[in-house]
Amino acid sequence: MSRPALRYGVIGLGFMGQVHVRAVQAAAAAGWPCVLAAVADPCADRRTGRAKAMGNLETPANEERLFDPGMVKAYASGEDLITSGDVDLVSICTRTDTHVDMALAALRADINVLVEKPVALESSAIRTLIAAREASRAIIMPAMCMRFWPGWDWLIEQIEAGRWGAPLSGTFRRLSPSPTWSKEFYGDLAKSGGALFDLHIHDVDFITAAFGVPSAVRTTGHPLHVTGCYDYDGHPDHVTAEGAWDMPEGFPFRMEYTVVMESAVAEYRSHREAPLLVRRKGATDWEEIPLPERSGYEAEVAAFVRAVHAETRPPVTLEDALTTTEILEAESRDLER
Repeated sequence: MSRPALRYGVIGLGFMGQVHVRAVQAAAAAGWPCVLAAVADPCADRRTGRAKAMGNLETPANEERLFDPGMVKAYASGEDLITSGDVDLVSICTRTDTHVDMALAALRADINVLVEKPVALESSAIRTLIAAREASRAIIMPAMCMRFWPGWDWLIEQIEAGRWGAPLSGTFRRLSPSPTWSKEFYGDLAKSGGALFDLHIHDVDFITAAFGVPSAVRTTGHPLHVTGCYDYDGHPDHVTAEGAWDMPEGFPFRMEYTVVMESAVAEYRSHREAPLLVRRKGATDWEEIPLPERSGYEAEVAAFVRAVHAETRPPVTLEDALTTTEILEAESRDLER
């Protein structure tokens, strides 16, 4: 007898919350055992399914409702959704300074949690969540979408398989103007963490997933434009990541990497028609790597649903988030010197 679909809730219907709603709907349409059952947001208009929000990635532009309010229960607060008994798992897409308290409430209710990044701005808060997870029957997974992004998940697979030999170097860039949405929050670096914690975090997490934890970190810049250098005892010999929020208004968001391996170089450019190219050692031209037409958010939500349904360890853990946050804290100390 098949198990019923997992009832999914999304807390917070700003830009990222809307992304998660669409990702849940895409996962359900792809056959994963989940259904969007409830949402929560203090804005009454958003609770009607007419939510629209800005962000640095393209989202569908249409006049259709984000969800059918006749089929999806809506709550004014995340706490009310959590205590409603209407959901088995939730995405927490509220502001960073609310993540830990909201996740703790869900874990105490044994509700599975996908919590947006950054989980917290302090590693001590993540340790608190780890302790709460151990006392709960629920799964909690940090939403580190780049591990699932087409072309980025491919790179991790190539490195793990050793297809092109050992990685020798990696350079990563993530550039954007400062967010023009929720300026009160993003402009307060004590709450948002600036580009270091909100943007650069993606590349730091990806670097640890692809290459392991660095033995040393050196960082230069300021909270709105940072470049980190990551040392390893063996390969790779050269790893850097640049993250910027200080591009001029109108500058299109972009994310990039160039990773050199023993027998090939892989290059990703998000703003290019063919984002991912590989050039083999000795070749005279680049080879395009075709990518699936999905976002990393869709694959991330599907992976979370799969872990909850199978009652297995999630592919990204709080320990991963702790490692990344400790690296970012070290980088922040460098920036303050």
